[in-house]
Amino acid sequence: APANSNIVQVVVIPKPVAKLITGATPSVCQGSGRDLVLGASSVGIIQWQRNVTTSATAPAVTDANWSDVGSAIAPISPINDANILNLTNLQTTAWYRVKFTNGLCDVVYATAVRLVVDPTPVVGTVSSVLSSVCSGSGTTLNLTSNTGTIKWQKSTNYVATNPSFATWATVTGTSTTVPTGNLTATTWFRAQTTSGICTAPANSNIVQVVVIPKPVARNFVADVTSPSGATATLAMCRDLRTTKTFTLASGSVGSIQWQTVASTTVPTTASAWADIVGATGMSYTVGQNGFTPAVGANYFRVKFSNGSCSDVFSTAVVLHYKDCTIVRNVAPEEVLITDVKSPFGVTAYPNPYTETFNLSLTTSSENKVGIVVYDMTGRLIERREVRPSDMVEQQIGDRYPSGVYNVVVTQDQEVKTLRVIKR
Repeated sequence: APANSNIVQVVVIPKPVAKLITGATPSVCQGSGRDLVLGASSVGIIQWQRNVTTSATAPAVTDANWSDVGSAIAPISPINDANILNLTNLQTTAWYRVKFTNGLCDVVYATAVRLVVDPTPVVGTVSSVLSSVCSGSGTTLNLTSNTGTIKWQKSTNYVATNPSFATWATVTGTSTTVPTGNLTATTWFRAQTTSGICTAPANSNIVQVVVIPKPVARNFVADVTSPSGATATLAMCRDLRTTKTFTLASGSVGSIQWQTVASTTVPTTASAWADIVGATGMSYTVGQNGFTPAVGANYFRVKFSNGSCSDVFSTAVVLHYKDCTIVRNVAPEEVLITDVKSPFGVTAYPNPYTETFNLSLTTSSENKVGIVVYDMTGRLIERREVRPSDMVEQQIGDRYPSGVYNVVVTQDQEVKTLRVIKR
C-alpha cells in the first residue's frame, strides 16, 4: 500500500496585462482639464505615471523623470474595468502611462501617450521702426512680449472712432519682426496671436505708418529784361538796377526752397548749392532777402522737399552779372570812362531800434545813393534815392512793424547790405 506525503500548494499569479490609454488628443488649452481612459481588461495593480517634457518623442521606460500620479489602484477582480485619470488645471505638456504590477511577475507598462497643453495666447505690443515713410518705400514692424502663433494684418481704411469699419488683409510673415513692404497709402498694422486649440485671436495695439507723397519738381522761367543776363555779353549789373524775377510752374509737390551757386562751369546736384534765406514762394526776384549775385555766372534752381522723401530739383537757370562802369566828368573838355572804385561804407544806427534808424555813409562819390528795404519774406518795403549829403537826415523805419529787415544801399557799382531789427 502506497504511503502519501504531506501536500504543498504552489500559487500561480496571473501575469500583468497592459491596455491602451485614450483621450490624449486633441490638445487642451492651458488651465483646462482632460480625462485619460485606460481600456478595460487590464490585469494587475494600476499606477498612473507622468513625465513632464515638451519632447515629441516618448521618454524611455527607465527615464528617471517618470513620477506617480495619485495612489496605486488595487484590482477588485482578476480583470480590471476601464480606469479614468481625471486631470484638471493643466499647465504644461506631458507624457502619461500606466504601470502594472502583480506579485512576483515582471512589471509591464501601457504605451505612453502625449497630452499637449497649448499656452494661453499673449498678444504683446506692436511697434514700427518708422512712423512715416516716403511713398514706394516701407519700414519694419516688431512684436514684443507675445505668446503664440503670430498673424500680421494691415488696413488702409481704419478709423479709430469706428474700428469695426476697417477691413484687414494678411501681411506676409509670422515672425516677431516683419517688413511692411513698399507702401503707397497710409496704413495701419496690428498682430493677432493664437495658440493651438486656443483659437480665439487676441488683437494687439494698432500702429499707423503715414505715407508721405514723393516731392514733384517743376521748372521755372525768368521774365524778359534788357539786358537778359543769359550770356556774359548780356550780363546785368550787380547793383540790381535790372530787376529779374523767376516764376515757378504750377503742379509741384513739396516745400519750395530757392537755391543758388556761382560757378564757371555747369554745376551738378552735388555742387555747393546754397539756400537763399526766406526764398520759399512760387516766385523769386534776384536780390530779395539780401542776396547779392557774384560777378560772372550765377545759377539758380528750386529744391522740393517732403518729409523723409529724397529731395528733387528743378532744372537750373543761369544769369550773368557784372560790375557796371560809370561815366564821370573829369574836366570840362574831357570825358573819362573808367571803373573807379571809391571807398564805400554804410552803417545803421541805432540797431536794434524802436522808432527810426539812420544810415551813416562813407564815400568819396557825389552820385546819388539808392536805399531799398525788404522784409524777411523778400517783400519790398521802401525805396529811396538821395544825395550823399542828405544821408544823415534820412530817418527810416518809423512805419515798419516789429521785425527784421534787409537794407540794400547802392552807389554807382557799390552795394552794401545791412540787417536791422525793429523792436
